[in-house]
Amino acid sequence: MDKLNICSWNANGIKNRLSELIEFLNRFKIDILMVNETKCTSSVKLKIRNFTCVRKNRENSAGGVAMFIKNNVPYKILNLRKDISIECVGIKLASGLHLISTYNNPRNQDFRFR
Repeated sequence: MDKLNICSWNANGIKNRLSELIEFLNRFKIDILMVNETKCTSSVKLKIRNFTCVRKNRENSAGGVAMFIKNNVPYKILNLRKDISIECVGIKLASGLHLISTYNNPRNQDFRFR
């Protein structure tokens, strides 16, 4: 793969916006979409044809992160630290590039940029 179209999107709730997301992915030929603030629990199915979804949910329907990776893009899921106070999922592409989708709750006092 010579060139990838990678995008980041704050969904502010993805469940009711999947058709909008699918249209965006197709129109702009996105290969990898990093999404934060999915607001999904694990019971919500996030399936998009020709894409794999890697995600981390919060069980109270807030926050949450996901990545949609086109099926022809080779990747490995990163084993990220679980003891940090931000939500994150990540992948490593065949080129060695690491991509991480993150969400930091604004009330999180443990992880703030100064």
